[in-house]
Order: sequence, then C-alpha cells, then structure tokens
Amino acid sequence: MSELQACPSRLGLVVSALVCAWVLVLPAEAAACGGFFCSASTPVNQAAERIVFVEHDDQTVTAVVQIQYSGPAERFSWVLPVVGSPTVGLSSDIVFTRLQQLSDPRYQLNTRVEGECASPLFASQDAAVFADSGPLIVDAGLSPPVTVIAHSTIGPYIYDVIQLDPGLSSPGEVAVQWFAENGYDVSGVGASTLGTYLLRGMNLIAFKLEKGNSVGTLRPIRIRFDMGCPAVPIRPTAEAAAPDMGVLVWVVGRSRAVPTNYLSLELNEAALDWARGASNYSDVVTQAANEAGGHGFVTEHAAPSSAYRGVVFQAGDDAYERYDWENATLGELLSALIQRYSTWNGLPEFVTSVFDSPVTPQALSNCLTFEPDCSLASLGTLNTRHTDRAAFRAAFEAEVIDPVRETDALFSQGAYVTRLFTTLSADEMTVDPQFDFNPDLADVSNVHQAERVIYCSPQRTFLDSPWTATLPNGQQVHGVGSAWPVALGPNMPALYSAKQLSTSGPGQLVLDNGDRIVLPRPPSVGGAAGGACSAGFGALGGPWGATLVSLALIALLRRRAIAL
Repeated sequence: MSELQACPSRLGLVVSALVCAWVLVLPAEAAACGGFFCSASTPVNQAAERIVFVEHDDQTVTAVVQIQYSGPAERFSWVLPVVGSPTVGLSSDIVFTRLQQLSDPRYQLNTRVEGECASPLFASQDAAVFADSGPLIVDAGLSPPVTVIAHSTIGPYIYDVIQLDPGLSSPGEVAVQWFAENGYDVSGVGASTLGTYLLRGMNLIAFKLEKGNSVGTLRPIRIRFDMGCPAVPIRPTAEAAAPDMGVLVWVVGRSRAVPTNYLSLELNEAALDWARGASNYSDVVTQAANEAGGHGFVTEHAAPSSAYRGVVFQAGDDAYERYDWENATLGELLSALIQRYSTWNGLPEFVTSVFDSPVTPQALSNCLTFEPDCSLASLGTLNTRHTDRAAFRAAFEAEVIDPVRETDALFSQGAYVTRLFTTLSADEMTVDPQFDFNPDLADVSNVHQAERVIYCSPQRTFLDSPWTATLPNGQQVHGVGSAWPVALGPNMPALYSAKQLSTSGPGQLVLDNGDRIVLPRPPSVGGAAGGACSAGFGALGGPWGATLVSLALIALLRRRAIAL
C-alpha cells in the first residue's frame, strides 16, 4: 500500500465519521438510542457497538457498522453525518463474531508448583482464559434549504442523503423538520448537536426500514466516505446514552492506528482478576478511562493484516458451490442452506422468499429438520422464484454470501489492523475521537500470560498455600488460595499509564500511576514451615523465612492461650 499523507486536519474531527451506538441492553422503559437518532420511547438493545474502519489508497474510508434495534419497524431511524454522498452496501453480523473470536483479549495464568501439597490442584484455577440514484434536480433560483442528493434502498433499508443550504442560521432544526416530514422518526434528535456537523459543511445520511421488515432483518451497513480519517462523532450519542457506553473499533490501514485526540491507555494489570481470566476486564477499562478524564482508548490488538486472512470469510464458507443446484429438490437445497448458513444475515429472508404466503424461517426449519416427509406446499403457496436454479443461486450469493466476501476483502486493503476499545458516559461525550496511523509503534498481542508459582508443603492444601504471580509488565502479585488478592481502590488505580500518541514516535507520557500502585505483601499463612516448601520460600527472598518462623511462634502461643 502506498504511503499516504497524515489525515487532513482542515476537515476537522468529523471527517468520514460515523455515529456510534454501543448501548447495553436496558429495561424496556429506558431510552438508549445512543448514536441512533430515534424516539425516546423506542429503546435500542445493543450488546456491543462494533465498527470497522478501512483506509483506502484514494484516501476514502469505508465503515462497517453493526446495527441492532428493538422496536416497531416504523419507529426505526438512523442518521449520521457524512462527507459528500457515500457508497452504501451491506455486511453481516457473522463478520463481527469472527473478528472478536480472533482479537478478543485473553488472559492466561500459567501455574507451576514447587513442593508437594496435601490435596490435588484446583485445576479450574490453573489457566483461566478470558475466557444509487443521481442527485435531485431542483428549479433554478434560490437554493432550497434541503437538497436530496441520493435516495435508494438496500436490503431492509430505505435511505436518503441530504445536503443543507450552508447559509441557514439553524440547519439542525431544518434537517430535523425535513426528516419528520419524510417518514423518519427523529423525535429524539438534538437539533443543535446535529447542526454542529452541518455547519462544518457535512451532509446527512438517514436510514429507515421498508414497510414489512421486522427488527430481525436488520443487518450491518457498509459505507464508503469521501477523503478523510476514521472518526466517531460521539457527541450526538450523549442525547440518550447509557452510562459507560462501550465503543469497539477495528481500523485497517497502512500501519498501527492511534487515537490522536484521545489518550492511549495502559491498564494496571494487577487490577485484573487473572485467577478468573480477567472477568472484571470491562470494569477495569471503564475505571481506567474515567481516570484518564473519560477520553482514552485501550489498544487491545495490533498486528499485520495477514493475521486476519481467512478470518471473515473462512474455509468451508464456499460449501454452497458444491451443492447440486440444478438437480436437487427445493427441500434438499433449503435444508442444506439452513444447516450451513443459519447464522448469516439474509438467509432467513432468502429461504422463505420461495413462498408467496408468509412463512416463518423457524417453521420452515422445523419442517425440514424434524419431519422426514416434510411437504413445503403444506407450509404455504410456493412461487416460481426457485425454478430458474442459476438465478436462484445467484440471488443467494448476492443476498447472503457477497456481503461477507466483500467485507473480508476490506482486510486486504491495508497492511495493518488495530483494535481499540473504550467506554464513555454522556458527560464524557464532548470530543469526537479521531484515529490516524503511526508506523513507529510495535505490535500488540491480545494474548496476555502471567506466570504463577505455588509454594507447597505436605502440611497445606492448594487452597491455603501461598503463591506469587509475575505479570507481563513485571509486577508481582502475592496471594494464597484461589482468590485474586487485588481489588480496585484508592491504592489500586485501574490505569497504569497514559500517553498522547501522534503519527510518529513513541508518544508523550502524560500520566504515570506506577508509584500509586500498592501491591499486597506476601501473605501470612499458618502451618509448619520447612520440608519441601523451604526451597520455594527461599526463592521469594529472605523475609519469607522470618515470616514463617514468626507465624509458627504465634500459632504456638495461641494454642497455649486457648489451653489456659
């Protein structure tokens, strides 16, 4: 990939930007539209906001965004600021599932034992793994306040791209009025916030569902923007954001991606519960981001794009090419497709498209799976869509396969992939995070391994034996038994350090909590010393020997006091 110049600053922080909406599942009465501009009475249920940004050689940027929505189809609206008139396509949820399987942080606690304990090892604690139409022609004369420069449909969506007269004094209010008059439910939109993007010369693209589409037909959208850098206009999300809303981003580009106007965070590894695979990871990230003033990202994975080869579109995904499309019965074809592609967006709509009358995907699947003599005609009236088998196969590829293939191809557009994560609350959504590229920074592995040594003796079980864990950054944590002895608190910040990164060099250290981190001392453990454990305690340093002698003396005095 050819070298590109740094992202043009003249376009501001919102160039090629995308409104994010990672909102945790909330009670039905709560309003949590996030970056979705939607009615406050229509909650968005989103377990994770996930987005892929891809930098192209022509300095355009593609964004792939996962959308999840709960509510009536007529109440769904999604609006985001864009530069120019973007190219719109579809993707699939399975893309994000597979990306996370590869790049999710994993925390492993490797254990070895010195000495011999009185009971078997608590194996479950050994090595926990975290776990397009043209522009609208208008009459000559005064510029209209709103010009529709694109109107089209794709998948379950209808969308419009609108451009506002830059001379308007309140462009946000005019845009909100236009959306309301054209069937977009934007009752939760903050016109003033939206106006800040319009005053920068940006356009707006809005999506709504076609009639008859349900929430189950929502699927990720792929949008290619005009020149600029990946950025997330997070400010509109504050309109109805849940506390500690998460933002998970993959950036594909020429080198490692960095947040240029947010801090780069290094977690305090001791605060993670390594004994349970860092099950408190999200809490630690949230507190670390808070300690950084609410504006910081953790780099969770950074590697050459070759690491993602074959991840999005995998071996075996082309199984349909070996089906006998010409000679197999319709039931055999549908059964094979359901069995192989049931988790792919577009498949439920495709397999039921052979019926004129409404048939649910579940009813079709149950018939084909559990009824040996399943009669498709008993489910509903069949149409003729499937009779031209070549066209039927081409439709399957276009509706189900191609969106995944095309998204997979995006990962060959750049030499490097970076995954970043943060959480934000409404009061922290004051700056739109922007990303650029720094070729001077090293790879970041998503696999983290700590080494624990258990110091054992025949007088102790594993549950009351002391141990020392050495973390990847060199920190040593002392504990006993299966519990992780460190918890967040005044002497245990979640943030180890924070840097301000740029497009070159190692960055500037702006916060260092190393001196504030107070780790637990080696634990006091009752029981006789010596024997097989003496060598182990010696490896921990001189104080252990004195500590054990003192413990033995204290235990003896306690027994004598009880006897008295």
